[in-house]
Amino acid sequence: IGIWLVTRVYDRARTGEGELRTPLLIGGACLLATLLNPSGPAILWYPIQYAFDGTVDRSLVSEWQRLDLTSPYSAPMLANIALLSLSLLSRSRPRPFLFLLAVSAIALSLMAIRHAPFVALLLFPVVGSAAAGRWGIASRAGDSRAAVPLPLAVGAITMVATWILVLGATLGSFSWRTPADDGYPVGGADYLAAQGREIRLFNDYNWGGYLIERLYPGVPVFVDGRADFYGADILTDYARISRVEPGWETLLTQYGVEAAIIARDSDLASALRSDPAWQEAFTGSLESVFVRE
Repeated sequence: IGIWLVTRVYDRARTGEGELRTPLLIGGACLLATLLNPSGPAILWYPIQYAFDGTVDRSLVSEWQRLDLTSPYSAPMLANIALLSLSLLSRSRPRPFLFLLAVSAIALSLMAIRHAPFVALLLFPVVGSAAAGRWGIASRAGDSRAAVPLPLAVGAITMVATWILVLGATLGSFSWRTPADDGYPVGGADYLAAQGREIRLFNDYNWGGYLIERLYPGVPVFVDGRADFYGADILTDYARISRVEPGWETLLTQYGVEAAIIARDSDLASALRSDPAWQEAFTGSLESVFVRE
């Protein structure tokens, strides 16, 4: 909406045309709607604060990492960025609104892979219009003039709707509340739950949500995927402990940690195995559970 307003101002300054009332009213309405939350106006400061104070958070979260230019998995994303960039440089480049959106999407996607979908969303309006301006076959005039018969259209829609209903009924037989066990420390969680008492736990960041589902409220986690709610201090301490940086043992003691559930091949697991103050009480396919002696 901000880009929409900026481009309208640009049009007004350049050509004397460009209606500002609509984007101003809609932008103001969106701002007021944003205030309808338990935190009130304070929520507007949250993204700014996170941008400056969330360095530690982002270093721990995979979706905040930069695009790996050497990974083959990045090839489709790089191809999308290249197509979008070529379209912006072509003679048929889009109007200022789509141009600025595309530039913003490219910049954001290169900053963090979580922004990659923005580039994909802009491919059709930006690359499609540029291709239509370059090649007639890609323009509206190049579309087929054949019409789909009504019975065929109805049949196709019915088939798709039936498939969706069957798929929905099949998936509905599973519990959406419990996460899948694949990739999670099932055995380790079972072991901790069987202790039947509250345990001050240190856990792998990526398993926090799963452990909350399995163990809350008896065994509170040290950290989970809602990194920004924990704050920089706790996350910094988590990073120091998990990376076995100097002072990690002292931090575990300060937090009163009684048990740790971590990846069994991690550096921290190796360090705890060699520490006489800790005993490896359980070993699963992914995890090890250590308890303080």
